[in-house]
Amino acid sequence: MIRKSFSILVLTTAAVVLSNAQQPPQQISDCGVRPKIEGNNPACFKPVVYGNDNDGFPKKMKIRGVVTKVTMTHIACGVLCLWGTAEIRLLKKPKGYHYEYLYVSVLCFGGNEKDYLSKIVEQNVRKSSERRYEKVYCTIIYNFLDSQGKPFYDLYQQGHSPEYKLRVVGTYSEPKVEG
Repeated sequence: MIRKSFSILVLTTAAVVLSNAQQPPQQISDCGVRPKIEGNNPACFKPVVYGNDNDGFPKKMKIRGVVTKVTMTHIACGVLCLWGTAEIRLLKKPKGYHYEYLYVSVLCFGGNEKDYLSKIVEQNVRKSSERRYEKVYCTIIYNFLDSQGKPFYDLYQQGHSPEYKLRVVGTYSEPKVEG
């Protein structure tokens, strides 16, 4: 019974995805932050850039920054496994990283986007590689964010599997300008 239900779920999901892929892209100016199985606009999805050993970007970093954009998954992990993404404006640039924004992929990144947008996060990150996603047996990444060619990073804790949550340490408020 469980095997039959799982097979039906997988076949239904595949049929919906394939039927959406055959529809002509629609012009939607705002892609939102939460993809939906039905009616996804293919123009919204952006490729995830993977790092390599000689690309000049640090392999690992400790970051502190403000979450400015997210792409969250539409279902919780369990039967299916998905990654979401976040754009983080760095409050302090780590050694060897010379850009204002960092892009991270987050395993099972669901929940409410309000829990992350404009929040300060502190995290250990490492440069993403396509091989690492395959090792976790989870290769589907929902991403509406354009990293402009910079590699994505994923969350990790030394000696552990990928972390599942951005570590929120506070809420960001713009510094007040006097004068």
